[in-house]
Amino acid sequence: MAHKQAGEQRLIPQRNQRRRARSNATPGLWRGLLEWARDGRLAGFLIATASAAVLGYLLLNPGFRVVEVEVQGNIVLPTSEAIRYSQAMGINLFLLDTWEVNHRLTEVPYVERAQVERLLPNRVRLTIWERFPSVSWWPVSDPQRYLVDDTGLVLGTEQPGMSDLIYIMDLDGTSVQPSGHVDEEAVRTAQQAFSRLYNDLGISLFPFEYQEGEGITAVSATGWRALFGTSEHLETKVRNLAALLQSGIQFRLVDLRMPDQMRYH
Repeated sequence: MAHKQAGEQRLIPQRNQRRRARSNATPGLWRGLLEWARDGRLAGFLIATASAAVLGYLLLNPGFRVVEVEVQGNIVLPTSEAIRYSQAMGINLFLLDTWEVNHRLTEVPYVERAQVERLLPNRVRLTIWERFPSVSWWPVSDPQRYLVDDTGLVLGTEQPGMSDLIYIMDLDGTSVQPSGHVDEEAVRTAQQAFSRLYNDLGISLFPFEYQEGEGITAVSATGWRALFGTSEHLETKVRNLAALLQSGIQFRLVDLRMPDQMRYH
């Protein structure tokens, strides 16, 4: 009897040990999910899956391709050109590189700076700040006139219908290209001379003339010419011209470049 009890005692723990080992070696599906939930892996997996699905929807959905580019703030640069330079049409709104669009726009001489905005679901807005053209530069050998800013930077060709421009005719006929430069001092002299002669003295003017080495010459609607040269001592030059006009002396050309030695004929 004692022998049987001892045998039974030996068999019972062996069966229990086998059950525990089998249970530890092959955890069930729910137990694994519970472990993932406890340590955050399940939440991470679900978030990653949802993010991938949302990202795929945003990048592959044709409804987010840019179908309209709105341009505002531009006066000189044509809207069609701004859209063309942006290269935004047809691009997925979320793949659009706004920095690159801004860079392409500011490479246009007209554009000083730009702002690029995404507008859901498929629009882009471009806001443009332009360099202000100071004069229209006209090489006599070129049928085209070119807009130039205060620094002499050539912004581009003059657009039809533009007004309130100061014209300079380059008698040397030097070739001009957008992004190039013309004589900055000539631009400054023409601006200042126009302001004093037209705005202050009421003298009607034809386009200014420019020649390298001589500078700027003002041409009146009545036929006389006044050689200013540069903007140096401009106020004295204007006073000398005004005194000559008031004297009633007839002249065709007056050289004002040396204020203390005015010559005319």
